[in-house]
Amino acid sequence: MLPMIMIEPIIAIEHNYTSFYDRVKSLILLLIGTISLVGIFSMFSIKDNIGTLIIAVSLALGFLISIKIYRNKLYIFSFYCDSKNTKVYYLNGSKECSIETTLENIEINFRNTTTRSGFDCEVIFSVEKLEFVINKDFDWNFGEMRKLFEYVKTYKEEKITEKEKMIIESIENYLRKRPF
Repeated sequence: MLPMIMIEPIIAIEHNYTSFYDRVKSLILLLIGTISLVGIFSMFSIKDNIGTLIIAVSLALGFLISIKIYRNKLYIFSFYCDSKNTKVYYLNGSKECSIETTLENIEINFRNTTTRSGFDCEVIFSVEKLEFVINKDFDWNFGEMRKLFEYVKTYKEEKITEKEKMIIESIENYLRKRPF
């Protein structure tokens, strides 16, 4: 059973302004590093078609990283709400933008992205035909993602589904094991 959490009437989540290049440079470096490592290991192997392997690994990893880069084009760095009016400040690439709306115009959902390496999830935050993917890759942490999700659900008076409850429990377990 999930513990009942008191939700304050005002929520403010602030993060440092992080340009698009700063958000994706680690992903680009990961791609270059992986291609380099595959190339170095291929020098010491006797395989004839190592060029094909390097190209295949490069294309597969490049495709996955390009999807991740595209999904991080929209980045929320500030969220403020007084239980009725909402202000969302975000970056579209590196261009600063804002939206002022009400909670009724916001849709929010959890997406479980857990793998064998451990628990992970994302918050899908939609407002005015824009869809933001909030994950822990940059400034957001699981506590803030949970706080935002519960705040919107509570003040929109939407019921939390069993699947969402399981993700919240997983977040609580994760935060208990790794409080920092």
